[in-house]
Amino acid sequence: MSISVFTTMLGYMIVCSFTPGPGNILALNTTIQLGWKKGKRLIWGICTGYAGVQVLCTLVVYELNDFFSPMIIILKYIVGMKIQCIYQHYYKIINFVLSLFLLYFAFDIIRGEFDVST
Repeated sequence: MSISVFTTMLGYMIVCSFTPGPGNILALNTTIQLGWKKGKRLIWGICTGYAGVQVLCTLVVYELNDFFSPMIIILKYIVGMKIQCIYQHYYKIINFVLSLFLLYFAFDIIRGEFDVST
């Protein structure tokens, strides 16, 4: 693994460790109820587990990238050409449907009626 991949992974881990999630909420709740001394063990466990999962995921994705790189180049060409042919033939219909989709969501945002129960 190159140093650029490692620094990218490290930056991602640092940013994600401060964002709200179940581990952070559990650590906050435990620290509030039991105090820093008793909650410290849980916090270190959450940090260690999170770092382990992130390192494992990074290594797996990095290895999959090395394994699938030759196939991805071929698939990009084959699938990309097929999608381009379909789009060139039906671009007016596709653009019309997508514009209706965007207008529907814009109108829904303007109305301001949000159903948060689902």
